Amino acid sequence: MVVQLYGTLGEVFCPPAEANAASGFWSGPEKDARTHAAIDTETGKAKDGLLFQTVGLDLTLRGVAEPIALALRVENQGQWTDALSTLDALHPMGGERRLARWCADTSPDWTCPDTVKRKLAATRHVRMMLATPAYFGGGWRPGWLDQQTLIGTVPGAATVRLKLVSACTGRWLGHSGWSIEKGRFGEKPIYRLVPAGSVYFFELHDGNNAHDLANVWLRPVGENPDNDTKLSLDGFGLALWGVWEE
Repeated sequence: MVVQLYGTLGEVFCPPAEANAASGFWSGPEKDARTHAAIDTETGKAKDGLLFQTVGLDLTLRGVAEPIALALRVENQGQWTDALSTLDALHPMGGERRLARWCADTSPDWTCPDTVKRKLAATRHVRMMLATPAYFGGGWRPGWLDQQTLIGTVPGAATVRLKLVSACTGRWLGHSGWSIEKGRFGEKPIYRLVPAGSVYFFELHDGNNAHDLANVWLRPVGENPDNDTKLSLDGFGLALWGVWEE
């Protein structure tokens, strides 16, 4: 079976038959599942029957010709602006503290493409795709949409009011973890997230213009489950905007 993904301008994108570094297409790091045993803090021994799994990303090269690179956007740099602009150092990263090279890079483009901007300015049909999993107060439904009318204002784009027409979402994803912070040691709450790749179809409401959605390209549209958990600051709920046709 061949899956075809349709872009904003109607182009068809098909993944290559074989994904490799030379093709320029890569599926990303493989998942690494590990089984652990709960430890009794008093005796230092494993507790009987208390097994659990964690799943992370295997960032080893595995035949890839070039090192893996992760792009990070830093906002409101303030007094760190000069230091970040000249950053080039080795420093641990991740739970296992593997060494990584941290350096400034101006090549990643986090802005909305010009072709998409033009399409948004000339349409009344708006499409939102989640680039990362999102937490919504309404479950699958964004909390900024009224529960009855399904009309709401897009976070960060106060001039754009949309009405939800349809949505295509996958099964919810569980997000939790384990805190080792002093005074908060233990398991973290479990949150149900809408998976990345979910698509929401909207119509413009009140005759406004969708051009301002270009300003919230790859910006969070999700919410925070409580005052203590800032999922929107951790890269969750980032959205890509486009158009759709009837």
